[in-house]
This record gives sequence, C-alpha cells and structure tokens, in this order.
Amino acid sequence: METHGWYAWVNRTLSGSASFHLHGLVSAPTPGYAAELRAVETQDSDPDELVFELRLRELPGSWPDVEMPIVVRHDRHPYKGHCAGVLVRVADADTVWIPVAQVR
Repeated sequence: METHGWYAWVNRTLSGSASFHLHGLVSAPTPGYAAELRAVETQDSDPDELVFELRLRELPGSWPDVEMPIVVRHDRHPYKGHCAGVLVRVADADTVWIPVAQVR
C-alpha cells in the first residue's frame, strides 16, 4: 500500500480553542476499497507524538483494475493536547512520520 501527500496541523484560534487535522492519500489497487485512520493509544510512544494505524478494507462487489487514490483524514474538535509529530503505521509497509504545523 503506497501513501503520499500527508499533512498534519493544529489550528489554534485566538479564543484559545484548538482542532487537530491529519490528511493523506492512499493508492488503492481498485475503487473497491475504503481506507481508515485509527488512533492508537500506546504507553511506549513519545508524549509529543500521536500514533495512527492506517487500514485498507476491501468492499464487496466487482471492481475494475484501476488504481484509485483514496483521501484519508482524521479530525479532532476540540483538541487540548500538544503534538510535534504524527506516526502513521501502514500495513505491510514502513511507518510514516509527519511533522505537525501550528497554525492560527
């Protein structure tokens, strides 16, 4: 499974509220797949790092053999933590580390 185009950011408003966002693209072998990001709670991870697992699930039915990009995203509203980076675990592939931008 190939992934690309990752971007993560925390949007902090002047009022003090914040939201976290993680977006990326997954190249699926056909349009008959769905992708999902799941937050992983681990005790051994860096407290300044969020960890996610990327899962690709095959949908029922018959699909043409055409590679299809799938947008994956995770959004948290409100977000009260601090995060310098995101680690995405990709099945059958290396992990991807994404720096987190702080925006206002």
